[in-house]
Amino acid sequence: MTREKQKIYILITVDTEAHWWKYPIEEGILGKFKESYYGIGKIMDICEELEVKATFFVDIAEAWDWGDKKIGKICKKISQRGHDIQLHIHPFHMADPSRNLLWQYSIKEQYNIIRKCKNKFCELCGKPPLAFRAGSYGANNQTLDVLNDLNFKMDFSFFHKRSNCRIKNDKINQPWTYKNLIEIPVTVYQSLKILEWKRYDKIDINSITYNEFRSIFKQFTLSNTSSIIVFFMHSFSFFQKGQNKKISYIRKSCMKKFKKILEEILSYKNTQIITVSDLNEIFEKKNKKIMEYKEFIPSINAIIPNIIRFSKIIFNRIFRN
Repeated sequence: MTREKQKIYILITVDTEAHWWKYPIEEGILGKFKESYYGIGKIMDICEELEVKATFFVDIAEAWDWGDKKIGKICKKISQRGHDIQLHIHPFHMADPSRNLLWQYSIKEQYNIIRKCKNKFCELCGKPPLAFRAGSYGANNQTLDVLNDLNFKMDFSFFHKRSNCRIKNDKINQPWTYKNLIEIPVTVYQSLKILEWKRYDKIDINSITYNEFRSIFKQFTLSNTSSIIVFFMHSFSFFQKGQNKKISYIRKSCMKKFKKILEEILSYKNTQIITVSDLNEIFEKKNKKIMEYKEFIPSINAIIPNIIRFSKIIFNRIFRN
């Protein structure tokens, strides 16, 4: 008797933020270039062409810099098209400009920051957020305590081996419960191994190649262990920022790659692209099978892509700072 295959849920998550752009909303989020738009609208276009929905983690803290009206319009654009919105916070927009990460704040300060942003989210979206992701993954266990106290259902801040992330746990890709909160890790894969040293990368549209994604996704499906995969994007994934803090060019190949990846996912019978709100409904129905699986980390020995990535990082640090 063959074992029934585990259902795989894929969440397309988009960190929607605009700091460090000359025209934050118009370019960083909407992606206006010449007379066209390549930001969140283009992401939604591609999703809708294939009849799927994405979840946009909107940096509500930016309302303190750019105003309620502008951030409210962004939320409205997303919700009117039937996509999902959840809470994202880069605290320096509303608190201390010298402290970029939430774990740099005391638990009392974190509580005030997250509470204010949750209330602002309710004002702008007309409902409370179900889930949270810390800006730059800069959360710690105190952040989880605050989220639990403020009745969040899920957190998406944990990123294995990421220096900014200070959440302590022995998991990598496997979700776990923290008090009444469910922690959904950023899905990672082992992209390089040299002797005992390992490098882990997230499944990010800007860093992963199509062939790498195909290999990773096939490993997940064959493993029959994993049930949740978090795919990562930014509102500015489809364009590049230049030295003048304006859009310098459009990443047309990235848009094509995104569509191909979605088509690849949809070609598998036992997979489904869902939103964070959909995932919450699954948990509300007490479907515990989604939490009952073994840890699984796919791997590829991506030597050449990693050399290219490191070269880009070095180039950007030297010439674009």
